[in-house]
Amino acid sequence: MINNNLYTSTVPPKIAPFNFGEETLSEGQATSISCLVSMGDLPISFSWLLNGRRIEDASDILISQTGRRISQLSIDAVYHNHIGNYSCLASNNASTVSYTALLMVNG
Repeated sequence: MINNNLYTSTVPPKIAPFNFGEETLSEGQATSISCLVSMGDLPISFSWLLNGRRIEDASDILISQTGRRISQLSIDAVYHNHIGNYSCLASNNASTVSYTALLMVNG
């Protein structure tokens, strides 16, 4: 008798660390960060938070998925309203994980 039990494993996403750089940005300066999922089963969905609140479509912040494992957040010109903790959330069938980076802006 042959047992045809099928075992499938799901690998949760793992986000590679990212940051806005070691220097505090100046008002009007452009910045960008990429959220790379270095491990994990596809498909992966991404979302971004600023200080715990989901970033919706905004004219000053552009979010784009540049590959099946990469989401990019870009700001053409940073100002004080952009200061805070930016979190990338990556989800697949196994789990949802996040990574957070702080953006600081000088006046």
